[in-house]
Amino acid sequence: MLKRLSIMLAALAIMALAAVGGILGSAPQASAATVSDRVAAGLQQMREEEKLARDVYLVFDEQYGDQLATFGNIARSEDQHTLAVKRLLTRYRVTDPVKTDVPGVFRDPELQKLYDELVAQGSASLKDAIEVGIAIEKLDISDLKTLRAQTSRAAIKRVYTNLTNGSYNHLAAFNRALVTYGG
Repeated sequence: MLKRLSIMLAALAIMALAAVGGILGSAPQASAATVSDRVAAGLQQMREEEKLARDVYLVFDEQYGDQLATFGNIARSEDQHTLAVKRLLTRYRVTDPVKTDVPGVFRDPELQKLYDELVAQGSASLKDAIEVGIAIEKLDISDLKTLRAQTSRAAIKRVYTNLTNGSYNHLAAFNRALVTYGG
């Protein structure tokens, strides 16, 4: 419990610093630029989807972190992913679906259901948790590729590309863990 609290407090500190232009650079300025409803919905989806990954990995880090550091490491990375999408939401004046960042709580009922199912599935064993990580990263890669193709905005494409590359790295880490711990 203390480990999870420490990670959550660190994430909140990072978000606070970002809000005042601290370690993540200046807070994005609101732009007169807008995006289509379709692109806006995609940004909102990715904000919650990256949060889902982070929140699931935080649960598994609490359960299995003494056996496998991968969940905690990737949860920190996913936190950065959620912040990158949040900056795009601000830039393009899109409503942020994560009004208050409560771990395990989602506005989208389908993501809420998915979160609950994934946590239950991965809580059965370390192998199951690693397999959940693989499934999450494959979902992220697929969705990011689809959403990237739906926009012409260079800033959004760049963030989606970076998130896709991160997801490939996470997928590789989970695949290595599966070989080591999957039995």
